[in-house]
Amino acid sequence: MIHIFVSTWLLLCFAIPLTQLTLYAQSRHASALPEDLSVWLKVPPPKDFSDPWYVANYDTQHEWQVDIKNGRPVAHLKKTNQQVKSILPFVLKRDTKMPGELQAYKVRDGWLLGFNAGEWGGSLWWYSANGKQRYRISYDQITQFLPTKRGLFALEGLAHMSLSFGQIIEIRRDKKGHWTSSRFVDLGHAPYVGVVDSAGNFIVSTTHNVIEVHPDKIQNVLLPVVFWSCFYPRSIALGPSGDIYLGMRHGVVRIHAVNFTYTADWLLPNKDFVNARQQD
Repeated sequence: MIHIFVSTWLLLCFAIPLTQLTLYAQSRHASALPEDLSVWLKVPPPKDFSDPWYVANYDTQHEWQVDIKNGRPVAHLKKTNQQVKSILPFVLKRDTKMPGELQAYKVRDGWLLGFNAGEWGGSLWWYSANGKQRYRISYDQITQFLPTKRGLFALEGLAHMSLSFGQIIEIRRDKKGHWTSSRFVDLGHAPYVGVVDSAGNFIVSTTHNVIEVHPDKIQNVLLPVVFWSCFYPRSIALGPSGDIYLGMRHGVVRIHAVNFTYTADWLLPNKDFVNARQQD
């Protein structure tokens, strides 16, 4: 019964046609939205399949990037994939082997590029510094690179319909200098976004939970159930007080611990976002 419910829930995240949803008018400029998260409004999390839930699910106009600025948590609209591509020092010419969104990470001998097209596949590539040489490392579907003091890791996995699986992989060069990837730990579910804390632990938000993975691979579940899986978390930041911030569609989640129990708050920029409703 639980499996059937989860499958149906994930299906609804993807299956409702966008043509059935009309969001409130996007008339405000991004600069008019407050950046400082301390002034955002804390509201009750939307219940599954409620009107506010559908609004957040399809608010692709507002995908929030969280960060720490001058010691304070802030949020601004997420950079587009074209902006990510612009950091490369060469013109990236794609072919059918490179579908989907791009993740780029600079390494000593060039660039590592991850392409992720969800159910349509993905791959991890090495490119030379000038982009003239390349080879495919693996078919990993990278959602984020995670550099650490111990080496380079990445979040990898797929969430589609009733499917959700993922892992943290380790990316390193072999004795011949060839880049390779291997599983570091199985996460059980597809990861959306992660960060490395000061102790070297991975904090990862998946489709089903928020977990902490220690360097010795021991996992600690911080939140066993989340309400924002269909809001697509795309960024994460650790606040000075230890709070975890997740940027996603429509709003930001703040996760904090009280007496070793983690709770999550739903933050929205202003009353326009609170009062937003879908229309027929």
